[in-house]
Amino acid sequence: MDRRHLLQMAACLPLFGTSTACSRAPAERLSDVEVLRLALSIHPGVYRYAAPDEVERGLTNLEPVLGSDASLEQQYLQLTAFLATLRCGHTVVNPFNQSEKVRDLVYRRPTRLPFLFKWLGSEMVVTDAAEEASMTPGTVVLSIDGVPAGAMLERLVRYVGADGGNDGKRRAALEVQGRAPFETFDILQGLLYPPENGAFDLRVRGTDGSERALRAPAISAEQRLAILPPEPENGEAVWTCDEDRNGIGTLTMPNWALFNTSWDWRGWLSEKLDRALRLRGMVVDIRGVGGGLSCGDPILRRLMDEDIVLDDYRSLVRFQRSPQALDPYIFAPWNGFKRLGRGAPPIDDGFYDLSAKGKPRTITPVAPRLTIPTAVLVDAMNSSATFTFARHIKAHGLARLFGSETGGNLKGINAGAVFFVTLPDSGLTIDLPLIGQYPVSPQADRGVLPDSAVYETAADIAEGKDVVLASAKDWILTDGQGG
Repeated sequence: MDRRHLLQMAACLPLFGTSTACSRAPAERLSDVEVLRLALSIHPGVYRYAAPDEVERGLTNLEPVLGSDASLEQQYLQLTAFLATLRCGHTVVNPFNQSEKVRDLVYRRPTRLPFLFKWLGSEMVVTDAAEEASMTPGTVVLSIDGVPAGAMLERLVRYVGADGGNDGKRRAALEVQGRAPFETFDILQGLLYPPENGAFDLRVRGTDGSERALRAPAISAEQRLAILPPEPENGEAVWTCDEDRNGIGTLTMPNWALFNTSWDWRGWLSEKLDRALRLRGMVVDIRGVGGGLSCGDPILRRLMDEDIVLDDYRSLVRFQRSPQALDPYIFAPWNGFKRLGRGAPPIDDGFYDLSAKGKPRTITPVAPRLTIPTAVLVDAMNSSATFTFARHIKAHGLARLFGSETGGNLKGINAGAVFFVTLPDSGLTIDLPLIGQYPVSPQADRGVLPDSAVYETAADIAEGKDVVLASAKDWILTDGQGG
């Protein structure tokens, strides 16, 4: 579930959470940490990776900061750092769910770097830049205001929420690729490494290997958006499907968060999959996509030849009815979320098993079946709906995965339903996932590994080569013909 678009559906959320909490009588009003502690008592994965005493120490350390005379920026950083220790990619201080005051102070600063970049290991590699930055793709940024780029990454990663030990997702979340109006790196860099006098002193290595000093202006959020291609209008196709001269189709799906679109994506996808029957092979590109709708299910249904029963993970919650004392501080996209566990049988450790309330979910094949060689391109950003899609593809051998390890975690993620919890004193709002996915058998602490690992280099970026796509197409033309 993509949090950004849920929040767009509930634009009044910050006002709802804050005003309701503040209307309580002073004697009844809870502090920020009390609300946070109560919220975490129903978090389905709070102790999946963090021990109870570790969580309690973190809450104790937050008490003198949250709702105090500390600056809002400092409270934001401390809360973000604490939530990151839970190692849950869905428990975050979501920029799309904050008041205008928080957005103005924390997110709308003119402190952004004037370029887009990826992390290749610990190297910051430019993929696009504003004209003022005078850098070409493939340029490596060695330092920013004297701070080595790798050292900056090492510090910022401690503030990033991701599932378990999947540090690849943390690093990917700190790339700036124009995936959202507010990017994690921009926020943290603006707070921890703001530019002096509106500009950055950079040390860079060009594509020819030479190093030079460069002074580049800091830019605003609006100027950053100007670097990016325009978003499709509502109702326009968000995805593309192209065919090359070898008869290989490439379905590019840069966004699965289609909650508010009037575009008939199901009909569009069905038509493209019908047309793919005559192709030599197909590539499905979901790189850079985290959460959203289960847009991969129609593809799974075309690749399957028998039902898939999804019984390898249990859906667990920690309440039958959420604490009423929490009600004034939460917004629930659906009121039924407050009673998620009702009717579910209790099991060990205070959980209720939602999976036992009905039949296991089953994905059923849909004709006509796609029997052409199919490749799926994945990366570390695939961490919610796309992680689940990649997991099904790999587990059932429905296609071949190319790229890098996904985000998410095979030990399970927390998602599926969410409360938005507004802390009454600081006014900060957190996303609180309500359903934990737990494997029925032991799993590794990592994402889904690709069948063919392919990694790009700075030289590839400089030359505009998509080596992951090229590798997938090579397989279709050779080994893929064998199934």
